[in-house]
Amino acid sequence: MGDPYFLTIQNNSGQPRLTFAVFAKLDIGTEPVASDPFCAAWIVRRIDDGNSYDFKWQLDYSVVFDTKGCDSGVTWEGHGGLPMDPKDSKKSLANFAYDGDYNFAYGFNDKPSDYNLYVVDDPDIPPFNEQPVSVGLSIALHDGASGAFVPEPAVATDGGPNLKHTFILHPTYYVAAGTFVKGQMADVSTVTSYYKIEYTDGVNDIIVTLDNENQWSQKPQVPSATRR
Repeated sequence: MGDPYFLTIQNNSGQPRLTFAVFAKLDIGTEPVASDPFCAAWIVRRIDDGNSYDFKWQLDYSVVFDTKGCDSGVTWEGHGGLPMDPKDSKKSLANFAYDGDYNFAYGFNDKPSDYNLYVVDDPDIPPFNEQPVSVGLSIALHDGASGAFVPEPAVATDGGPNLKHTFILHPTYYVAAGTFVKGQMADVSTVTSYYKIEYTDGVNDIIVTLDNENQWSQKPQVPSATRR
């Protein structure tokens, strides 16, 4: 179980019916053939003018897949979630296979660390141009209704036979307002043009505000007892 992070989004823009989206950016390395990573709209919430909403998550990860390729504007859905732990040699590497359907299974990583997770695409994964598939990572987001932390897809990259994907676990967070749907993909250059939320050492709770000049601001806050 990872340490919790807290975020409050305040809409003071004067604009009703805005949809706010938070993207979690993580780097993904793919070899021997490079594949661009994409971010999925991870938190999506309509917030009317004058309203604010609280969000909470922890850095618990699962690997997931979708039976489509990654591209800007595509709605990405995670399937087949397998919980991962970068510090556990038996849960920091997953094999991704195909036998008429896709599935994950734990492999063995003799050099686990705090920083990386790995997915190895088996040779039996169909070629991308015949049957597109992509693999991604979910981060556990708190569900206020159930009180549970639920894995939600955050990043993904295209899969294919004999590929190895390295997920580097240093997420950075960006927020945007406009029209978004859950899982809507954006490339990294687009996401990094959004407003960056700065979780620095010792700061795990931030309020971000969009004002009536459409300018963003942020400041740290102390989590209340009801949000811990």
